[in-house]
Amino acid sequence: MLIWLMVSYRYTPPPPPQSKPSSPSEQAPLSGPVEAIAREIQAEELQRLKDFYERRLQSLENNNKELYQTTTEQFAHAVEEVESKFLKATQPPICQGLEEAVMKCYQQNPKQTLLCSAEVKAFAACVQSQREKVLSKKGG
Repeated sequence: MLIWLMVSYRYTPPPPPQSKPSSPSEQAPLSGPVEAIAREIQAEELQRLKDFYERRLQSLENNNKELYQTTTEQFAHAVEEVESKFLKATQPPICQGLEEAVMKCYQQNPKQTLLCSAEVKAFAACVQSQREKVLSKKGG
């Protein structure tokens, strides 16, 4: 008998609770002065939010301008620092006359380059002399 009662009894859940309307459009329509006051309050709230976000946007734009300015100045300073360290003022070519003599000798003796050894030695000595001058300026 107990089994028959358990089988024949079916559980039915209670009905879901009634939910309250979440938006003004779902609420019962307001009438007259109450409706006008509600619209005025909504308009004031919208204007307050608009003003707030306009001020916030202006503040963010100002911060962005300041950050851009700072970054630009830092970048310009970094460029100047790198240029001062690594880019030297252009100097006239060193030993240009001897270099031209070596090139002319090579062109005149394309198959006998050993004939240009005197010009090459003079050019190498000139380059070494200039190198020593630059190194003595940096070291001293």
